[in-house]
Order: sequence, then C-alpha cells, then structure tokens
Amino acid sequence: MLKRILPLLVLLLSPHAFAVEGTSEATTKSIMDDVTMGYFAIFHGPGVTTLESPYSPDARNGKPSHSVNNAMNFDSEFTASYMITPTVGVGPVIPFYLFPVMGQGFSIGDVGIRAFNRKFITNHDLNVYANIILQLPTNEYSKSAARDMTLGVKMTPNVRYTIPDSRFTVGAWTEQKAYLGVKSGKTFKLYAGPYVNYQVTSKFSWNLGYELEADHFYGKPTLDLTMYQNDLMPGFVYFITQKIMVNPYLQIFTKEKIALDRTAVGAVLSASI
Repeated sequence: MLKRILPLLVLLLSPHAFAVEGTSEATTKSIMDDVTMGYFAIFHGPGVTTLESPYSPDARNGKPSHSVNNAMNFDSEFTASYMITPTVGVGPVIPFYLFPVMGQGFSIGDVGIRAFNRKFITNHDLNVYANIILQLPTNEYSKSAARDMTLGVKMTPNVRYTIPDSRFTVGAWTEQKAYLGVKSGKTFKLYAGPYVNYQVTSKFSWNLGYELEADHFYGKPTLDLTMYQNDLMPGFVYFITQKIMVNPYLQIFTKEKIALDRTAVGAVLSASI
C-alpha cells in the first residue's frame, strides 16, 4: 500500500518533483550524492530535585514517578532520505527509544516512510516545512491484540519566521497523528510547540519554548480531547558544527502548578550527514 501512495504524496508536496534533467551531469551523478541521513532525539531526564533518580517526572502533571514507563530515555528517530530536488525528499523513518537506565536498553517504534518539502512555503524571512509520514505497526504495543493498529498517518509541519532587522525568530513545531484501526487507547494526537529564539552568535542562541498536547481516545465523542501535557522550556541552542546541534533546557510542567519539584532536565539532540 505504501508503494502505491508514496508517489502521490511526493507530488502533493512538490508538483515538479519528477521533472527530468537533461544534462549529462545529471546522468553521471552518483545516487549517493542525493542521500542524507539524520538522527534526532529528545532526552527526557530526571527532575531537578531528584537528579540521582533513573526516572523522569510524569509528563501529565510533573509529579515524581517511579513507573517503569517513565524511565529516563532518549525518544529518538533515525532517518534516511533520497533528495528528489534540493528541497523535496523521501525515505524511511525509524523511531526508537534508548533507555540508559534500568536495563531496558532499546525499544523500536512504528517504522514508516515519509515525503517532505523543506521549503513548502518560503518568502523572505518566512519558511514552512511540510511532510507526511505513513507508519506500520512495528511496535509491540501497536501490534498487540488489544491495540491492533492498522496504520499511523502523521504530519509534523513547522514554521519559522525571522523578524527583520532583529536577532529574534519565532516559530512552532507541530504534530498531527491519526492511529487508524485501533481498538483501544489513543486514536488521534494534536501537538504544538511554539517558541521564540534570540540569536547571540552564529552558533549560540537563547530559546524559550512552550509545548502542549491533546489526545482523543477510543470510544470518546469526536471532539472530546484530553489534555496530556503542557510545559514551559527555557534553554539554549548550540551548534557544535553546522550539522550537529544540542538544545538543553529545563522542562517546567505547568498543568497543575509551577514548582521546582515539578521541573525536569531535558534536551534536544540533532545530527545529520
């Protein structure tokens, strides 16, 4: 099914994606020249008042947790992409969790394939990234008889606007995901992460983000959404190289109350080749 749908997805993202180049240079070019690979991870760390703990706080309210489901982890994904044009690509996405504590090790997510356009909308200081990801039920929970997911359909567009004649940039990371065919649990996810960034040097910037997630669950009315989390994330962004970035931050959970014992350590890590 993915093979039938994917060409249509690429065409939707870029009507000119399959234009033929007539130069001899294009025919002799190695296919590997158009392949990129990347690693992205969100580190869910311990609470600032329990740094010795192997657990992350409960994301729903920021309270200390001793559940194995909240073990400190790297929520990761590996991507490989073939660039059809300089901005349009297609390739696999392999999500997984790395658990550096409690002997859990590695857990695979729902593997998928994505089509994307890095510059779906671009105009001077504005840029909008668009994509669509189709995921198969490769995670044990997704494959379970109780869950029985058929297909995951996800989009993670983001927008970035650099304010002219200033060091400020504003934007938002977003996610919309439908879990098709499920018999229990979450059926739809809505996520937004607006941010403001202040550039200090070419490599270093201050960043203030806010994230919130609302979910729809099986058996609930169509518009009945449950707020999963909302939190404030002050931190900084540092580019070690042009293709390796770290973004450490404090995760201040705000759903019930703001308090030091409901604040965690977190980070975003990104690398590409």
